[in-house]
Amino acid sequence: MVDSAFATDEFIRAQIGAWQRELGSVRRLAENTLEAYSRDLDQFLQFWPAMPVAPLL
Repeated sequence: MVDSAFATDEFIRAQIGAWQRELGSVRRLAENTLEAYSRDLDQFLQFWPAMPVAPLL
């Protein structure tokens, strides 16, 4: 997991871990799929904080 505000929050890390365990054990996704999902999530967590925030109004 990347070092970002989202990834270092203990609650978020616990939720991600539970999601990954569920994908592997309940949904029985292939190991390659789990690795790809983890890479995608890492990339998203790196990308998101760099996005400018537009005003709501």
